[in-house]
Amino acid sequence: MRFVDDKGTQLAAVAAIALAILALGACSGGGGSVPNPMQQAQPASPAQSFTGALSAAGMSVTLPSVAGFTETLTVPANNAAAGTNLTVRVTNAAPGAMPALDPDMHVAIPFLYFSIGTNKDVKLNGFPGFKMTIPAGFNMGNLPVKVGYFDPIAGWKHIGDFVLSGRTVTFAPTSSAITLKADVVYYAITYTCGGPSPSPSPTSTSTTVPLAVGTQLPVPAWWGYSGDWEAAPNDAPAGTTVTLTSSVKAPAGAPSPSAKVRPLFARPPTSHFFVSVAYSSSGKDTRSSTSSGITFAKFPAVAFDLPTGFNTTGLTFKLETFDLTTGALLDTEIGTTSETSPVEVAFPGTDSPFVADTGHTYLWELVTEITATAIYAANSGNHTITAYDQNGNQITTSGAFPGATNPVGIDFDSLNGHIYVTNAFNNTITEYDLNGNQITTSGTFPNLSRPVGIAFDSSNGYHYVTNSGNSTVTVYDQNGNQITTSGTFPNLHLELADITFDSSNGYLYVVNGGPSSTITVYDKDGNQITTSGSFPNLNYPYGIAFDSSNGHLYVTNGSTTMKVYDQDGNQITTSGTFPNTDDPYPIEFDASSNHLYVGNYGNGTITVYDQDGNQVITSGTFPNLDHPGGLTIVP
Repeated sequence: MRFVDDKGTQLAAVAAIALAILALGACSGGGGSVPNPMQQAQPASPAQSFTGALSAAGMSVTLPSVAGFTETLTVPANNAAAGTNLTVRVTNAAPGAMPALDPDMHVAIPFLYFSIGTNKDVKLNGFPGFKMTIPAGFNMGNLPVKVGYFDPIAGWKHIGDFVLSGRTVTFAPTSSAITLKADVVYYAITYTCGGPSPSPSPTSTSTTVPLAVGTQLPVPAWWGYSGDWEAAPNDAPAGTTVTLTSSVKAPAGAPSPSAKVRPLFARPPTSHFFVSVAYSSSGKDTRSSTSSGITFAKFPAVAFDLPTGFNTTGLTFKLETFDLTTGALLDTEIGTTSETSPVEVAFPGTDSPFVADTGHTYLWELVTEITATAIYAANSGNHTITAYDQNGNQITTSGAFPGATNPVGIDFDSLNGHIYVTNAFNNTITEYDLNGNQITTSGTFPNLSRPVGIAFDSSNGYHYVTNSGNSTVTVYDQNGNQITTSGTFPNLHLELADITFDSSNGYLYVVNGGPSSTITVYDKDGNQITTSGSFPNLNYPYGIAFDSSNGHLYVTNGSTTMKVYDQDGNQITTSGTFPNTDDPYPIEFDASSNHLYVGNYGNGTITVYDQDGNQVITSGTFPNLDHPGGLTIVP
């Protein structure tokens, strides 16, 4: 296949575990925010690296000495395939991309870091063991030395404790298996707490104030968020108070947002902000003795100040009000975003009565939706996924789309809001949210053979995949379980390429690349459909896209041309010529703009056209593309 070039075969993705070895004289305890990790004063030393074959039986690695430390890593038995290499990088400079620690973790002073990676997915039978000799004069602090581990799915967790003997610290391998995915960065830290076990640092902050009308009341500041709110006229008795609790973690029992939440945030801001609200009446209530509620003329007006650096491009903010006691959604409002710094998002309060029960807790949940169309590109050259707005400006995602290995096909699942990527070299499909965080599926997408194209049918929730290795189409549900179809997708040829789904007739169009240069049509069950036209004048086609507005199929063809057909395979003549393509591969249709986006594998660009083949000039340049093999549109 053309998408497998020399450059692509030489680029091996490296996953990383970074271990920050830390010491602390005394842990923080109780209130306040978690302090930032601080580097112990020491001269910066050049980074040192080790690279070697990873043994499936396990192995012990003597690592290069850095800043007077000597280190040995014990890797447990694992399922490493032949050709799996282990790379370890040792430095006394902190990794810049290490995620913020959970508030209940007590941070010590880091002095040495390790990045450990493989070029293939590997499952270790346990967490690696570690032994390190501390140079004379370096203060290790008090025992126990604890080990924390960060997994992108599960977050931070405590793994175990080191044993200190003289100037040597030892951590034995654990029996709990861990999986290292190619291009996924994991982190581990060791830290000590002196004296008695401290109370966990808080995960939220609260304030209680008298309920007043026409007065701006505070939203407790937390993790860079702050704000104020104003209660509407109400019948609350004198002495009524209200307690607000702010958190970036969902309170126990918090319902999931009803809005389709698709955050595209630059790190570190979080995607959600929660404020729980509880009303309490301690004064004399002159109302009916059966009344436990407070009737407000409308929902409260709320304004939030967002953390510095919060990327609001293409986002709509919504405030959802829940009864946390019953789980009922009471109200949804769309906010107005200011141009100030910090950015303020204001919600004026829905103009309808609101009854608050003093025995219930209520929840304000600030969420976001992407309102602008986004284009995601699978870059087979450097094993990355990049995202852009319609004008070609790159969008920063908080996740890094780990595990992409020579990604070629990419498609958006409109039912769960996830992206599915075909990895041609290792016969896998990886699933991500729109932030680029990998999703773990119950199924494994079995029986893939150099998967290339992928198409989603929203009517049944199935993903259809073309396998260029054995000229088949395999079908899967959203969880990666294979679906057996009554038909067999017959008459497919070598060098299968792209596939698209026609939502108007329920047909799948499959591109047979290479010398056969044909397009075959099937129903959703894999039975071949005979068309009146023959899709003429194809020459090594690759990508195909369906235009739902005019029923046309657009095909990237050969090194510089495009072909257009109706649904029956009859060629359509367009007034434009689709200029400036260079070995065009993927193509996608954007229904919101009626534009076609074409990925040029030859020069690493995306060109945009109207439906007639006339080029559309965009303000952005679609930077950081490298041999784009697939495109998908997220409306």
